[in-house]
Parts: sequence; structure tokens; C-alpha cells
Amino acid sequence: MAATESAGRRGQRKAKEAAVGAAARALFYPTLLYNVVRSKVQAEFRWWDEVDQVKYKNMTPTAAFEYVRSKRARVLLTHSQWKFKPEEIAAIKKDFDEPGSLAPTGLFLGGAKYMVIMGEPGVVIRGKKGTGGICVKKTCQAMILGIYDEPMTPGQCNMVVERLGDYLIDQEF
Repeated sequence: MAATESAGRRGQRKAKEAAVGAAARALFYPTLLYNVVRSKVQAEFRWWDEVDQVKYKNMTPTAAFEYVRSKRARVLLTHSQWKFKPEEIAAIKKDFDEPGSLAPTGLFLGGAKYMVIMGEPGVVIRGKKGTGGICVKKTCQAMILGIYDEPMTPGQCNMVVERLGDYLIDQEF
């Protein structure tokens, strides 16, 4: 009798597994279709995806700048659009040479003060101001500045700035 009950339970379990499998297969294609249509209708533009494309197209830094700027003009500023004071840039350069020099006073950029938080000495400086912040990555010939505010998170900004900086370092720029 125990064997009959055990076989009955196995049969019920197999029936449940078959029903779940059938439901999963039945829902897969409508869900796939929904996601495809949604991606066409509600195309969310994330500018950091364009930065990833630069890596795959083996562009020169100048071509990469123009490519990303053509996709989203407000993302990248040219040096003529900066509103930074020379002493602010000099203080950032000094912190790359002498890590920790900005910690007591904070990082000033464009008149805004950022509290310096953990970074990588001589490589990356990170700062926080309210719900936003800054990430500065040093390359061979430049500094990449990423200034963010909500809804962007610190992690997203850091990832984009540091990946772009790593790419430029690989290109010896």
C-alpha cells in the first residue's frame, strides 16, 4: 500500500512539473514579443551604451568624442564650454600627484564643493555633493570628469568614467 501512495505522489509531482513547464513555454513567446515591442516603442537612451560602442569600433579619441557627441550633444563638453577655474583644475592635478591633498578642503569644481570620498590614489578621485557627485579619472594626456545627479547612481557614473578612461589609456591618450 505504501508503494501505491508513493507512486501516486510521484505521479502528482510529475503532473505539476508538466503543468509548470507547459505554462512556462506558453508564456515565453508572448513575453518575448512584449519585450521586443516595448524596446522599439520605448527606446530608452543611455549615453554610456554609446561609450561601449566606441571600444568596439576602434576609434581614435577624437573620433570617439565626435561620435558620442553626435548621439547626445549635452554629454560631452569641449574645453571652450568649461566653467572651471584654473586653480580648481590645478588642485585636482595636485591630488593625482599627492593623493589626499584634497581631502581636508574638498574638491571644488565650477564653484561647487564636493566632499572627497574613497578613490584610487593617483588614478581616480571621487567626490560627493548631496544626491550627486563627481568622478575624475586620469589618463595619459587628459582627465575624464563625470558629474552626476539623480537618477544616475555613483556606481553608474564611476563605471562609465573609469571604462572610458581605461579605453583612452589603452589608446595611449
